[in-house]
Amino acid sequence: MRGDTMIKTFCDACGREIKHDTIHYELKIEVKAAYNTLEINLADLLKDHTEEIEALINEMEHADPRTLQDDVYKTFHFHLCRACQRSYLKTPLPSRKPAGPGAPFRRMRSPEFDD
Repeated sequence: MRGDTMIKTFCDACGREIKHDTIHYELKIEVKAAYNTLEINLADLLKDHTEEIEALINEMEHADPRTLQDDVYKTFHFHLCRACQRSYLKTPLPSRKPAGPGAPFRRMRSPEFDD
C-alpha cells in the first residue's frame, strides 16, 4: 500500500463501513446437495442403464452450466459488522412466513462472492 491508501471494508448486511481498527466478522456459507444412502440390489446391477445415462447427458448438454453447478455446490462469503453478526446469530435463516416454501429469502445488500 502507498501512503494513506487502504482497502475499505463494508458490512454486506447493512452497508456501513467497517473501520480498520474495529472487530468484524467473516460469514462463509456452504450450500451443497445432500444425498440419501443409495441402496443397490442385484436387479439394479443387471439392468441396462444406457438409455437413462444418455437422457441425463442430453439434459445436461442443454442446461446452463452455472445452474448445474449451483444445484450441487455453492459458497457465499460476506463481511459483517458486530451488530449484524449478532443479529445473524439470533436468526441465521429469515422467516419465510407468510410466503411459504420456495419463496426467496431476504437477500443481503452486497452481491455474493464465490470462493
